[in-house]
Amino acid sequence: MGRKFCIAAQFVANDLKLAVENHLKSLGHEVVDLISDEERDTISFTLVAQKMAKAITSGEYELGFLFCGSGMGVSQIANKYRGVRAALVESPFAARQSRIINNSNVLCMGSTLLTPLVASQCVNEFISHEFLEDEETTTSARYIRLTDGSNLTDKIGGEF
Repeated sequence: MGRKFCIAAQFVANDLKLAVENHLKSLGHEVVDLISDEERDTISFTLVAQKMAKAITSGEYELGFLFCGSGMGVSQIANKYRGVRAALVESPFAARQSRIINNSNVLCMGSTLLTPLVASQCVNEFISHEFLEDEETTTSARYIRLTDGSNLTDKIGGEF
């Protein structure tokens, strides 16, 4: 049985988003595009990332896929939201590690950097792996939760 994912892209990345969306659907997953047809050709990366962050933090979606030209802008905005752990990746290895080590829940990719094939490989790694809880990653995950959406200097030096 397929899973339910959300997806969103800035207009410059619509082609890559569509390729990933079709790939996920071919694997039997449900994919909800957060960007309306009216917004599609003009929406800024900041609003795309905000929509993704709100969808993930609502709890309706476990994982999301986010695109802009480089992937950098959407990842930076999405990570401002408590509960969002967006990973900018350019390889399948990085996508896998973002789940296993960092417990990422949003995969960010740049349409000017990745082909549809490599993006699909990144997606496969991202959805096929879970957070590996061991002493090191659990400590890291606790620190990430403590500092999620907040000023890091408020937490440094304390027990977490």
